[in-house]
Amino acid sequence: MKILVVGFGVAGKDLYNYLKEQNHHVSVCDDFLQGEEFIQELEPFDLAIHSPGVPMISPWIQKIRAANIPLISEAEFAISKLKGTLIGITGTNGKTTTTLFLEYVLQKENQAMAIGNNGVSFAKYLQNPLQNPLLLLELSSYQLEHLKTAQLDVGVILNISQDHLDRYSSFEDYALAKIKMQEFVKPEGTLFVEYNTYQRFSKYFKREIVTFGYEKNADLTIRRDFLQNANLHDRSNIFVAAQVLKALNINPVKAIKAYQTFQKPEHRLEFIDTIEGVHFFNDSKATNVGAVKAALLGLKHKRIFLIMGGEDKKSDFRALKKTLKTSVKHLFVIGKSAKKIKQTFEKDLPITEAVELEKAVKSAFEMAKAQDAILLSPGCASFDQFENYVDRGNKFRYTVNKLKKGVSP
Repeated sequence: MKILVVGFGVAGKDLYNYLKEQNHHVSVCDDFLQGEEFIQELEPFDLAIHSPGVPMISPWIQKIRAANIPLISEAEFAISKLKGTLIGITGTNGKTTTTLFLEYVLQKENQAMAIGNNGVSFAKYLQNPLQNPLLLLELSSYQLEHLKTAQLDVGVILNISQDHLDRYSSFEDYALAKIKMQEFVKPEGTLFVEYNTYQRFSKYFKREIVTFGYEKNADLTIRRDFLQNANLHDRSNIFVAAQVLKALNINPVKAIKAYQTFQKPEHRLEFIDTIEGVHFFNDSKATNVGAVKAALLGLKHKRIFLIMGGEDKKSDFRALKKTLKTSVKHLFVIGKSAKKIKQTFEKDLPITEAVELEKAVKSAFEMAKAQDAILLSPGCASFDQFENYVDRGNKFRYTVNKLKKGVSP
């Protein structure tokens, strides 16, 4: 079969390798990259498969459609080949942690594996699949918007807040991509949806769902004494993870016990160190407004020095006004979005335009006192100053370590 892979990022490379292993004739195209296997002009193909990061306005996508070449997404192509029990997890924030937590709970007694948006692409998994596994699929909006087949036994929508408005025309369009999860859960399967998300977008849900949340009207209500040592965001995620176990006829108590030893992924409200009584937290993965709000509500410190900024995703930062006014002592802004963020909040709290992360950390430490918190929770992408959110978080950690050694960043 002659197949064209559109987009040569991580998922595209894994897909290319898998298709070559299956003895297909494979070519590649990308709007930004060139290479030996890359075509320059469109040829006749039996099938084109696009990576999740490729938008439908891509010139190559337009050419493929004009040529009437069958086009499907990498997720649809790969998921159709998966065997076993499939659990799909999406949400603006918390999906990676929840997916990896369920893997941690289940892999001790089952052949369980987390795949998808968390680093192990679907095509990568297909190169070495498990026998009768329980697969935990982390699904982004980019992947969900192009799925077509109902194959999930359980689905979870953790939350929906504004994000990726640099790709979607509106918040509603982004939300609809997430809500498409309902179409991919089998009719006899279970779909869990966070209560406030359902209330806000109820008119778009067309199937039976189970809501969960802290509200008493939710189908499954989280008790206030549930996992009191965890923050509100994590408690909600662990609670629904326990409900997923129950839907799979697995004792949900396993989730509560496993949380005591589970290590969250780095860069997600990660405690770094304490220097002279000041606590440092790395939340570099917070690339949207909802994640920043969750981080601020998750910290119990009375005085928080917040570092925000980076590459703007057309976010409406005004949604943070109330939370910042009540939680943040001083705001430091960095990166391309610094001026926009400063203009949004300059009448609400003290702001320093630090430009660079190292300067922001040093300035915050000079102002902070014992028992205060310095929090990196950017609310923006990282690509203006860093390779990615991991690079940004590591730079924050490095800067804190230099402060502890008495070396000026």
